[in-house]
Amino acid sequence: MRIFLIIISLITIVAESAHAACSTGYSSVLDPTIDAITYTYSDEGIWDVTAPYGHLLGIEVCNDTSGSRAVASATDFPTGTTGQHCWCKMLSPARSAWVYLYDIFSAADCATFCATLCGNDVGRDAQFRSAMFASVTEDICTPNTISINWKDATGSTASSTTCTYDDALVTPSAAPTKRGYRFTGWSYQ
Repeated sequence: MRIFLIIISLITIVAESAHAACSTGYSSVLDPTIDAITYTYSDEGIWDVTAPYGHLLGIEVCNDTSGSRAVASATDFPTGTTGQHCWCKMLSPARSAWVYLYDIFSAADCATFCATLCGNDVGRDAQFRSAMFASVTEDICTPNTISINWKDATGSTASSTTCTYDDALVTPSAAPTKRGYRFTGWSYQ
């Protein structure tokens, strides 16, 4: 008896983005009392925080508008402005309002350090996180589902499955058959 292995190609279809289907419930997921595990920042004004409850991503802006520390603003500031007042905004997994962080010494210092300070304070300051999480204007998003077509060596669809973005891939339960051959498993390309 010959042994055969079906080489498959995965075709995935993802709607809009990996996290496009939104639902309610952010307050039960984003816990301001729990500090982050890590935080990073970039020179482009992006901060990134990893916490036990998930991954947070945001931006900063330095402008001429002052505020009160850890208080959200109803104003939607344009990015790319100059000034010495550092504001932070979470973009993922939920979108927050702009939250005032600090008045920094100069516009140049603000441009240099604002993203660093946003990441640090979102990661380590419960009062600041509380203001940001309480100001969420768009609720947390749940992952989209992905349709997977399992194709055989001829390109024909052998099976189709659906999984959720970032979940472990589950192979089809029914093994394909070919007369005179024994199926030994799936191979991923």
